[in-house]
Amino acid sequence: MLIEMRSKAFKEKGKIRPPIIFKPGLNVILGGANGENSIGKSSALLAIDFIFGGSTYVKTDAVKQVGHHTIYFCFEFEGAPYYFARDTRYPDTVHLCDNTYKLTEDSYTLDEFTDWLKVKYHLDLPELKFRNTISRFFRIYGKPNCDEKQPLKIRPQEGMEGAIDTMIKLFDRFKFIEGYRQNLTIQSEQQKAFRDARKYQFIPSLVDGKAKYDDNVEKIESLKLAREQLSQESNNDVSKEQIQLGNQRLALKNEVYQLNRKIQQNKSKISLLNVNLETGL
Repeated sequence: MLIEMRSKAFKEKGKIRPPIIFKPGLNVILGGANGENSIGKSSALLAIDFIFGGSTYVKTDAVKQVGHHTIYFCFEFEGAPYYFARDTRYPDTVHLCDNTYKLTEDSYTLDEFTDWLKVKYHLDLPELKFRNTISRFFRIYGKPNCDEKQPLKIRPQEGMEGAIDTMIKLFDRFKFIEGYRQNLTIQSEQQKAFRDARKYQFIPSLVDGKAKYDDNVEKIESLKLAREQLSQESNNDVSKEQIQLGNQRLALKNEVYQLNRKIQQNKSKISLLNVNLETGL
């Protein structure tokens, strides 16, 4: 856990204040004794967020007024202290310090540091990102996650699916639905590929959607009814010559249908060739 933070920029009545010591359990940040409402409380919380790898603190009024500065801090895990320093001027680097907060030659990139914290806090669960998880619990003025009506979101534009996914992963329950999620992704990709193939006529389609299908079914039923009515009429009035001409018409219609199929197939091939020529495949 975080047990201490200090900085020359942290002042009280114009003097550098002593290190801020954190205790197990609830820690409370109080405003001034005379009740003034200043930026100190939010800045202190954002400084803690900065220690945990956040970036909002760098852009706050506190840094603009005081100027760039270094925050020194100490974590303790399993009884062992770990000392660090992070400068607002170079926030992508976290320096390792000795127990007097003197910088050593070793340092972490910010990603390496948050990965280290992820392991120390036992959050190294499959597909769980450290900052994406803990930022949901830093609800501080100045951060974009203060909508009390959507408490799971880390930012306004995030979808609820992503927010819920993070909570499922945090409680190590994602493994129970991971297989279903992967299958859904595959099925969605296959459906998209099929629709694209239909769109660019790479595969023939005699029925264009449900509306067209229903229309064709209605026409078929109408033609069946017409055929039955014609069959009930006197066939004696029909000459052999008319029957022969009717058969010829049917043969020609069938030939036209076959030719139209070949035309559509050739159009699909031409479309595919054009795409290959345009993309260089």
